[in-house]
Amino acid sequence: MDKKGEKMKILILGSSGMLGEKLKFKLKQERYEIVGIDKVKIEEDTKFYCLDLLDFEKLNKIIEEERPNIIINLAAFVDLNFCEKHQELVRALHIDLSEEVSKICNSLDVKYIYISTDSVFDGEKGEYTENSITNPLNQYAKTKLEGEKYLENCPKSIIIRTNIYGYSKNQNSLLKWAYNELKSEKNIYGYKNVIFNPVSVEQLADSIAILIKNNYTGIINIGSSKGISKYEFIKIIAKYLKRESYVNEGILDDSNSLVKRPKNTTLNLEKMKKIIGKEYVLEKEVNKILEEIENENRK
Repeated sequence: MDKKGEKMKILILGSSGMLGEKLKFKLKQERYEIVGIDKVKIEEDTKFYCLDLLDFEKLNKIIEEERPNIIINLAAFVDLNFCEKHQELVRALHIDLSEEVSKICNSLDVKYIYISTDSVFDGEKGEYTENSITNPLNQYAKTKLEGEKYLENCPKSIIIRTNIYGYSKNQNSLLKWAYNELKSEKNIYGYKNVIFNPVSVEQLADSIAILIKNNYTGIINIGSSKGISKYEFIKIIAKYLKRESYVNEGILDDSNSLVKRPKNTTLNLEKMKKIIGKEYVLEKEVNKILEEIENENRK
């Protein structure tokens, strides 16, 4: 509820993705009115506009008509190779869209929540705080960081730096790839020198709901309490499926690659612990998701 006792309205850009689905469900539980906008329409139980988010004229009309209290921007191209090859399109979605949203949020006095990435850091040391120096290595991370900068003009805004995992029939992810490959008894490699502390889409949705309730503003890292390598992450999946012998250790060496990737993007979570008031576990959450996938596949 807002100060007038009316139901708060939250508009989600990129609402049909893996995070969008969990976020809509969580915020509906919290009794917010939800409006989704996305280019791809899936089965919806909330108000939804099917729209290319780069059609700024139509997007502005929708926002002006809906008059949300909060806009959450989840829209992103997450395929790193795609981002390198289609830089103009990626800049439009990550930078131009954020600029447009920041303008309308200012003019309508709307809170702007932007989902950024742990990849704004170069991965040389890890344990990055909200005040650590950013140094993105690839186009995905560079454009996401540029998208952040427009929130400096929005006094009521939140930048969330994070790394997510989850499973969706409509979207690829590390967990989905590893699960499907191991389920098919294929040998796969996991990078032992790439370290992160990701959260599930459900955990991130939970943290966003808390930040809204607490009326937080500013930059905040959201991650799990445990730093883990991509190899160790895949081993959790393999252990659940009893396919541990199919997972091999790999070392990422992208010195000759089109895409440069940070090696250690673990985030310092001291601020999160104070603001959110909880810690997010990793292995137990991964196993929960795997159990849900298995149960769904049995139907």
